[in-house]
Amino acid sequence: MKKIVCIILCVLSVYANGQTLALARVLQDKSQLYITSEGKLAIDKKYENAHDFSEGFASVWIKDRWNVIDHTGKIIFALDSNSGCQGTFSGSLMPVFNVKQKYSVDPKKSIHTFRQPYGFVDKQGHLFQKTEYAYVSEFSEGLSAVNIGGYYKMVPHLPAGGFPTEGGKWGFIDAKEKFIMEPQFEAAQSFSEGLAAVRSNNKWGYIDKNGKTVIPFVYDSAGLFMNGIAWVKKNGHFGFINKEQKKITEFIYIDLRVFHEDFAAIKNKEGSWNYIDKNGKTIVQEQFENASSFYEGLAGIMKNGKWGFINGKGTIVIDFLFEETRNFSNGLAAVKSGGKWGYINKKGDWVVKPEFDLAWDFKSDLIKR
Repeated sequence: MKKIVCIILCVLSVYANGQTLALARVLQDKSQLYITSEGKLAIDKKYENAHDFSEGFASVWIKDRWNVIDHTGKIIFALDSNSGCQGTFSGSLMPVFNVKQKYSVDPKKSIHTFRQPYGFVDKQGHLFQKTEYAYVSEFSEGLSAVNIGGYYKMVPHLPAGGFPTEGGKWGFIDAKEKFIMEPQFEAAQSFSEGLAAVRSNNKWGYIDKNGKTVIPFVYDSAGLFMNGIAWVKKNGHFGFINKEQKKITEFIYIDLRVFHEDFAAIKNKEGSWNYIDKNGKTIVQEQFENASSFYEGLAGIMKNGKWGFINGKGTIVIDFLFEETRNFSNGLAAVKSGGKWGYINKKGDWVVKPEFDLAWDFKSDLIKR
């Protein structure tokens, strides 16, 4: 395959008339495009920037503005040149913002603080912005968390429990921009499994979609519920709870990953990583320098500065050969070798040779025809 000036492997599964189409997002020499899992061009166009496909569409940068395309590369509509887009379509709406923002910079902390109006566009390009939001989340379970009156902070390496805004108040709206919960919280996460983490009086708790407090505001920070379990932080250490606020583990970890596929990566006070199951039991005795979440039965682990993969039984199934790895998705994982990214299968064999400057996970998407 010809070396391409830049590529994005953004993967999506398209189920149309029984046909599955897989695309991927990668970067090479500052240009981006979409290719199949065999490494072939899926859309014969290059883009300066691009996002993943979701709900049949992706946003790409062409000339001086963001455009929304379908999986054939056809432009569905173009955003105004003063508009930026954040994330992807969710619930048929995509967050957008006005790029003519006011901002300030803290050079000591490398923090850029923005005040820029946010809103949403639908799949026909219609703008929804009844209120000038300081920040919005993608829709999740029919609701979006929105901030009124605050600022957006661009912070490199946001830590677990960190939050991208300051000031203002957070509430929740539905797809018609009706406030289901008026702005009242200091911070808010998206809804997941019927609950959302919100902050009040500098403590985090969980509410349901009626605004009722389900788990009291007693935590220093909190994450999304996944498979009935969420990470929370208390007295400077992380642990896990269930929806009844029962502790799955003690608050003893200095870092962690979310529970996914029945396991979670945890970092102990000595600085080593390992995995626990939903009972808090360690699944392997070996300690690692870093670890990622399980996806499709495998998780990335680091030892002696190199990454490999482990299965749920604690067996190392792909040796420590790579400089970086991403999660498995659609049977492939992006890995970095010799300074370049490619894709391997679950046997560790190369499926797409390493020739990219950057590569992302495969994404699954349903496209209707």
